[in-house]
Amino acid sequence: MSEIVAVVGGSEISALLADRLSEFCLPIHRDNCMDGMPAEVSLVVIIDEKPEETDLYSEEEAMRGTGVPWIRVSVASREAIIGPLVRPGVPGCSLCARTRMHNASLQLGSSESVLPDGQLIESSQAEPISSSMANEHIAHFVAEETMRLLEIRPVSTECGVYIVQRDTLRSSLHSFLPDPLCPICGSLPFDSPERAMISLSSRIKPDPDTYRIKPLAEWSGLLLKQFYDPRTGIINGVFHDYQAPIASTSVTVPSFTYGIEIAGGRGSTYSRSMTAAMLEALERHCARMPQRNRMAVCDSYNRLTSEALDPRTAGLYRDEQYAMPEFPFEPFDPEEPIDWVWGCSLTKQKPILVPRSLAYYSSSSGESWVNEGSNGCAIGGSLEEAILHGLLEVIERDSFLITWYARLPLRQLDVLSSGDQYLTSLINRIKRASDYDVRLYNMTMEHGIPAVLAVAKSVSNRSGRMNLICAAGAHLDPLHAARSAVREAAGLMGGLQNIFERDQERLAPMLHDSSLVERMEDHALLYGLPQAEERLSFLLEQRLPPISFREAFGRPSKQLDLADDVRGAVRTLDRLGMEVIAVNQTTPEVECIGLHCVKVLVPGMLPMTFGHSLTRLAGLDRVLRVSAELGYAQETIAYESLNPHPHPFP
Repeated sequence: MSEIVAVVGGSEISALLADRLSEFCLPIHRDNCMDGMPAEVSLVVIIDEKPEETDLYSEEEAMRGTGVPWIRVSVASREAIIGPLVRPGVPGCSLCARTRMHNASLQLGSSESVLPDGQLIESSQAEPISSSMANEHIAHFVAEETMRLLEIRPVSTECGVYIVQRDTLRSSLHSFLPDPLCPICGSLPFDSPERAMISLSSRIKPDPDTYRIKPLAEWSGLLLKQFYDPRTGIINGVFHDYQAPIASTSVTVPSFTYGIEIAGGRGSTYSRSMTAAMLEALERHCARMPQRNRMAVCDSYNRLTSEALDPRTAGLYRDEQYAMPEFPFEPFDPEEPIDWVWGCSLTKQKPILVPRSLAYYSSSSGESWVNEGSNGCAIGGSLEEAILHGLLEVIERDSFLITWYARLPLRQLDVLSSGDQYLTSLINRIKRASDYDVRLYNMTMEHGIPAVLAVAKSVSNRSGRMNLICAAGAHLDPLHAARSAVREAAGLMGGLQNIFERDQERLAPMLHDSSLVERMEDHALLYGLPQAEERLSFLLEQRLPPISFREAFGRPSKQLDLADDVRGAVRTLDRLGMEVIAVNQTTPEVECIGLHCVKVLVPGMLPMTFGHSLTRLAGLDRVLRVSAELGYAQETIAYESLNPHPHPFP
């Protein structure tokens, strides 16, 4: 007996499809899918010719109740979307597909996107095809997919859609990932202390000088296949910067809630820089909102003090900032109920509640007292790897901000003394290709974990050039910290120069009115102006000779186990009374390929902020003490003596 396939909808495509299906199965017609299906039906094909009017949630819920798989065909005036195939109880429904396509429709500047090979995606200019021919083509496509499904052969529309341009019949297949937040097929567990606990596992490194278990090159193909697609991908655009002195790539991460975010990567080849950029993009995706667990705690801090992080230890705005007209945040109220997520204190090895607005992006949360960004977020091939790099980012930015606000006269490093050919050749390449001299400074704070500041100064006589570019790096190995800082500076040069040439009139008033420094890029661009150079005189006008890497850092201790690297860094900070907290942000999309994402917080360290009016220093008195502890000052600095100018972090 032939298998029965129900065709829902009354249109020309429905009739054409039924005719084709009759060659290998028994098609039956149904007006809608809301009234159930006969028990003997093997598959339902829903022809939806008014997708903009469809109550997708109700239809999908009704179909899930039948226990029968179904394929949706959405037909609009310009294109038809065939798929996805949905199986009851399996993630990846029509709403997931629509959400991914809706987000990916946000494009940077235009409707075009550049593929990694440079191919441009654009609308076809071919002669239009007749409507009847397009309908026959769509019916044929659906019939072929149905035949494969009934014959238990692999199908392409399971977590995938065919998009057919009705005017040209140009067809393309686009895979998508199930949305863990989908109200139809998502099934996230509730957040809990047990799920938050992190027990460090042994991760043996290929060699002691390596801090990633899996090389970047091994992630490249998998990341492209899994996450990049201009129509359905978490990443929908890839752009290479051919002006920078090293390979530099940016990718776009679209979201209708957060807009388009740009993630960047640097490397010795464009393949490496693209892989680094895609990993950073996934890190941003994981850090936007809780997508691993459903939140389960909403209460005031005063009712949770024994098991919660005090938000005041993570840095607030000063009272006069909160009192400013139209300031976007309200003071923290310990009596006000807020959302919390469970994290893990690696220092105390116990679960701890962290405000959702500190564990994830908070700018759109509506309940936050500060603007928290991606500071301390990191991704890796294991939790241990992600934690280490997240912690190093916190240290890097804290070191940079303390240097800036306390005006620490850091000692310049003798680059040749590093004995590192890659570092010296990269600095020389920057000089030849971009006319920048790069100076390195020992930015290590009182904890002793190496941090390096890179300052690139233009030596070109051409007007309109960015004058200064700053970047930073922190790492257990000072050479890695130095390389990271120089790569970051080099990768920024082309992009910053383009914006600087365009925006000089907008930038000039910022010299006299720091409140105009509002965007992230404004901080770096301001120091492209030659008049701002005097603000870095505490670094640039040193008279002491550079010191060697050995004198500055000694011999770094190297471990073969990445978990030991993490434990050592946590113990180092614990001796100074600083607690390391990690929130597991890993989403199902990245976990399925072996990636993990965390947010690391170290209460007491300075968080990176952008927009000068959003500087967060209240409750962070360490910035006043470190200068004396490092021997740069005789006594604690007064708050009024801190650097009043916007920082130059890019």
